[in-house]
Amino acid sequence: MKKILILVIMCFLISGCYDYVELNDLSIVSGIGIDKKENEYEITYEILNDKKQGKESAQQKSILISGTGSTLPEALINATKKSPKQAYFAHLKLLVLSNSVAEEDMEQLVEYFLRNPNIRSEFYMVITTNSTSKEIYESANEESPVISEQINTMIERNFKTKNNITTDNFEKIVIDFLEKGYDAIVPTISLEDKEISLNGNALFDGYNLKNLLDSEESLNMNILKSEAKNAIYSFNCPNNSEEKITLNIYDSGTEFKIDDKNKLKINVSLMAEIKEFACKDSLKDIDTYQKYNKLYAKEFETKLNDFYQILIDDKADILGIGKKLYNKTRKYDKDAWANLEYDLNVDLKINKDGLIFEVKDGN
Repeated sequence: MKKILILVIMCFLISGCYDYVELNDLSIVSGIGIDKKENEYEITYEILNDKKQGKESAQQKSILISGTGSTLPEALINATKKSPKQAYFAHLKLLVLSNSVAEEDMEQLVEYFLRNPNIRSEFYMVITTNSTSKEIYESANEESPVISEQINTMIERNFKTKNNITTDNFEKIVIDFLEKGYDAIVPTISLEDKEISLNGNALFDGYNLKNLLDSEESLNMNILKSEAKNAIYSFNCPNNSEEKITLNIYDSGTEFKIDDKNKLKINVSLMAEIKEFACKDSLKDIDTYQKYNKLYAKEFETKLNDFYQILIDDKADILGIGKKLYNKTRKYDKDAWANLEYDLNVDLKINKDGLIFEVKDGN
């Protein structure tokens, strides 16, 4: 009996080796780029090099292949035909879209990738604002030989440092596109002198690209989405426009409430620490923190009100206010949320040596 069991286990192990050999016949696609010029699409695949194609190519960690077509599926098929082996998308890390594709074809693109059973949806999607997606992949060098891996790392690191883009993957973004009472946001990148940088985010109203947020606007967005983990802001010192104070918002929480009169109340709580300080006040004085809590809470209120007005103007409901309104009224009107009267308040607490000084109205 024991011998039979050993033979069965060996059979499973042997079949596992068979699967491993089959992987050698696949071209692992790590990144996809989609561009559009006039009425023709160009698809670029970044394929991981298997390092078995000769001495010179072994030093190259990825190769690019491209295909064109009058439709998106045709271009994708034509690019796949140029793959040296069977294209394999299960390890796809990145989808880069040119600005024109994001403006004109987002709905078609989302539907295609959702229906494709060979592509998993855990990859990141970004929009390039000043170059083609192919140029993004062509910027590979010795330090960053695989662009899809580089941008993946940049996105994940940014959330822990600059905190000015969304880190939602394709699956989460698609949910936002499809869900009633919610609009999507997509990270944006740019290319300058072959250097890739993360810019901010693109706002959508339905599948319509409405606006490109810069870095600070994206910080404000993350605060309202309760996702600010390391958001850096600089302000002028009181009564001195030349000196600066820099605050790090290390935690945030935003509460949205719609009252019985359909007035929206936005209450924002911010936890901050001082990173740089050139003001004349003494940080050893508790009164300094009380004054600064009140003063810079008003500064944040101004910034966040300005940002919320951008959302209203663009009808970009990335905060899901429309969904909250529907849950309350059980009546769906896509843009009704933008007509709500609203009041936004900020409660700022600046941390001093591990202690938190709280300032309440009337104190």
